[in-house]
Amino acid sequence: MIINIIGYIGTVLLSSASIPQLYKVIKEKHALGLHWYYLLFIFFGLISMITYVAFTNKSIQLLISYSLQLIIFSILIYKKYSPK
Repeated sequence: MIINIIGYIGTVLLSSASIPQLYKVIKEKHALGLHWYYLLFIFFGLISMITYVAFTNKSIQLLISYSLQLIIFSILIYKKYSPK
């Protein structure tokens, strides 16, 4: 039971780690400072981890965390490459 609570706390912390960057990008209305290496590594890392968690039946906390991070990442990508 305690380990599940720790898992949910970790999920919240990991999922919210990108929120300050997302806030800055939305406020400034651009994401020009994000390097494409960062975006590429994050994208493939998240896709890999979501696939791993889904196929190995690991904890739902990880699946939620990685999925939320992928949503935030998608917004960052849109802001970086969308027409102004």
